[in-house]
Amino acid sequence: MLPIPPSADETPVGKQVCSFVSSYFSFKQNIMCPFKGGNSKLRPAMMLAGTSFEHIKALIDRGIRSDYSFPKGQAYLMNTSDKARNSRATSFTQAAEELGELFPLQILAADYISERKDVLFYFTGLKKVPMLETLYFLPGALADHLTSAGGMLTDSPQMSSLRWLEAGATASYGTVVEPCSFSQKFPSPIVTMFQYALGASALEAYWKSVAWPGQGLFIGEPLAKPFAPHIEEVSPKQFMLKFFSPRTGHLRIERSFSAAGPFSPFMQQKTISRGENQFHFKFNEKTDGYLNIQWH
Repeated sequence: MLPIPPSADETPVGKQVCSFVSSYFSFKQNIMCPFKGGNSKLRPAMMLAGTSFEHIKALIDRGIRSDYSFPKGQAYLMNTSDKARNSRATSFTQAAEELGELFPLQILAADYISERKDVLFYFTGLKKVPMLETLYFLPGALADHLTSAGGMLTDSPQMSSLRWLEAGATASYGTVVEPCSFSQKFPSPIVTMFQYALGASALEAYWKSVAWPGQGLFIGEPLAKPFAPHIEEVSPKQFMLKFFSPRTGHLRIERSFSAAGPFSPFMQQKTISRGENQFHFKFNEKTDGYLNIQWH
């Protein structure tokens, strides 16, 4: 990986690879329709990548298993000995301070982990990450390594991002041309985990975590959503709302007999805690009309 140049102008991808590239307007934003929500007219995409049909089907199956599962896994943030590829480590302390109550989070001064059975997030910076075959990635796990050519899936001189998916991760990311050590060209661990905690899909969480994605490739099962809100009928007319929240706040449920409203309070406002929340309520779909559920 080449060193960061002292200065560079914003240029289109391909003219000066070791420079700034166009920023993505949805970085860290809770925008639901990015194609309509800004000037970039981008439709975020993620490649269902694999070396065989069986690998890709297994990837999709992992994504489906992850939906609404609220996994109890660990986040591993690796402060490696590879200084050129360790630029994201400066944000790890902030990630621990802001997200440590949401996810069990370990900042490790090591190049890799092994023999772990609880991997939900794994962010590191190396040319090649060893011992992946000894790990168990929970369905929905996100993992990547900051290096120059991880996005060259089949002909990379470094470790391909495919190795993460083959090891059991559900999504990953890598650049396809020399990015230099700009951390903005790689997923921000704190943003990725925060967006996932909001209920975003793997595609949404990863895309919103890369400020300058123009030289990268997102791979995995795009619709995996382990922390997405979920309502289920646990018994006749008895419902449970389950969701994950990275912040404390309040839940408001309103009712209307018309889908167009107006809505009025259906139950007393509830307090939301950080992490997993469950609320039970009675509702007769035939007589009680429509519900508007919001939390903030």
